[in-house]
Amino acid sequence: MNNDIIVSGRIRRLADAWEGRLERWIEHDREAVWRMLTERQQFVQWLAPGSFELRCGGRVHIDFGDSGVVIDSTVLAFDPPQLLAYSWSSGDEPERPLRWELGTVDGGTVLTL
Repeated sequence: MNNDIIVSGRIRRLADAWEGRLERWIEHDREAVWRMLTERQQFVQWLAPGSFELRCGGRVHIDFGDSGVVIDSTVLAFDPPQLLAYSWSSGDEPERPLRWELGTVDGGTVLTL
């Protein structure tokens, strides 16, 4: 990665919740970044062991091991290789939507979370 990368983000108050938005410019093509978000062998390298049924309504399972945190959720949006959304919660917890959007830019990918 380039040390001159611009990091952009914001947090804003909605009517009944908070929304955080982060953008990152990554020097890899969109398909490579997509694989990091969706393929078990690559996902575990940067976050935690997990699995996804890659379709709307599919199961999402992410296990953070010793912390006791487990995400059991459902895919809310799926449009490869540009959009993946699911809730960052489990069971009876309030839904905390998480949306990954990928766009192509010169020299790589812009990832919006």
